[in-house]
Amino acid sequence: MNKFLLSLALIFSGTPALATGTFEEHNRLWNVLQMNGVKTIINHRDCNNDVDGWYDWSRRELVVCQDNGRPSGPEVAWTANDLDTLRHEAHHVVQDCLLGSPFDRYSTLLFDGKQEFSDFVQNRLSEGQIKFIITSYSKDGASQKVILQELEAFATAAHVSPTVIANSVNNLCNN
Repeated sequence: MNKFLLSLALIFSGTPALATGTFEEHNRLWNVLQMNGVKTIINHRDCNNDVDGWYDWSRRELVVCQDNGRPSGPEVAWTANDLDTLRHEAHHVVQDCLLGSPFDRYSTLLFDGKQEFSDFVQNRLSEGQIKFIITSYSKDGASQKVILQELEAFATAAHVSPTVIANSVNNLCNN
């Protein structure tokens, strides 16, 4: 699927209501990530209260730190935030597979047009959420590129179903 068609799918899949999806849809997303070469980890030893999860392109690892879990602990019941984190980090996988070869450390925004990107983010996140994300990541020393990728990932996680994200991973990251 080309980038234009993928961006259209994401634009039109986002409904005014928050993306939730069923647990089964999220489980499929988890499995699709694994089938496409991403190691998925729940409650990594480095999880702490300051982080919900991360995607490390260099290790091809996606981590979800469960709200009610503990570092190196077993999987526990998934919360809405845990599922949101999965969608968010999975979108970073999509960003990683958009440019060059999958998992080559070159990531980019799905929406490369300024207006297209702005419309996508502003129609899915509140002004307060946008300011909070920009401020938080700026304080941590994130580059402008990283901040924009985070805004896109937060907007995607909030309004795009796990099925659409899974399909994007399959289409873009297939090894």
